Amino acid sequence: MSEHKVKLVTASGLMRNCGHPRLLGKRRIRTASQLKALDRGNLFQDACWPFVLGKTAAPVPVNDSMVNKWAETFRQVWVHRPGVLVELPLGLSPVGRHVEVLEPRPHEYEAADGFSLLLTAGRADIAWTERHGDLLIAVILDVKTGRFAPERPASNPQIWSLGLSFADRVGAQALRVGLYYARTGAFDWYPGADEFVRLDSEEAAQRWDDVTNLAMLDEEPRPGPWCDSCWEKNHCPEAVTAA
Repeated sequence: MSEHKVKLVTASGLMRNCGHPRLLGKRRIRTASQLKALDRGNLFQDACWPFVLGKTAAPVPVNDSMVNKWAETFRQVWVHRPGVLVELPLGLSPVGRHVEVLEPRPHEYEAADGFSLLLTAGRADIAWTERHGDLLIAVILDVKTGRFAPERPASNPQIWSLGLSFADRVGAQALRVGLYYARTGAFDWYPGADEFVRLDSEEAAQRWDDVTNLAMLDEEPRPGPWCDSCWEKNHCPEAVTAA
């Protein structure tokens, strides 16, 4: 059982129904195509983050024609904002407060003060704030370069956990979360590009409960109908498939 105890689950590792794919993913040796996909994600950041921060007039060319194509599309659709942040480390406490975190090893986080409790933690790709009248709105945008579509922003636990932490960090009263699909150049905002969810709303409370529950999901196998859509099903002896 010790192998499956609940450890700190990163924001990107929050998953529904079964946490066993996290364990299988750590054990499995990545294929050449998987490594290339990860490399392209990093190259996209290398190309675009200086542009997002206003340090360059356009994305920086990299040694990958496909990534350069994605970056050029991004240049055409990106709107510069003041005070934008990239690769922002964010921790979320068990009571929903922001925690400053360190990342001593890739994808491993700890509280910067050495004692604050963490529910989950991760890095926000792009974050900024906006004003809507008297409201301060926290905005989180996560960039996806992979082929497979993630959970939509309305319920995506990764961006909601990061968004809740960032909102508390900046003292915002509302939140907007979104995904950017680098392969198609499309934004997917929730609740909309110019809308927001108030943090004192029932919807925000539901999203907080969802993040909390998923962060506590251990890595024990939990076979069920969700196995059919699991990317680790071919490597899981516990997986069940629909008849």
